[in-house]
Amino acid sequence: MHAPGSVWRCVKEDALLGTIIVYRKEVRPFSNKEIALLQNFAAQAVIAIENARLITETREALEQQTATAEVLGVINS
Repeated sequence: MHAPGSVWRCVKEDALLGTIIVYRKEVRPFSNKEIALLQNFAAQAVIAIENARLITETREALEQQTATAEVLGVINS
């Protein structure tokens, strides 16, 4: 049973990526459906964070490759 306020960890491979804090004014425990929804939301947040990291890495790698190609183009001309 969870209190009216609860903290959900967003974890990937034992690394804490963030937390989701949920609080409501009404004092009653979260239902099993609400707990499942919050767990699913935390899991989706981990996926979104990981996707954002991968997009950033891909963009940085593309910028590096583009810069290298430009330098090689100047050298070959």
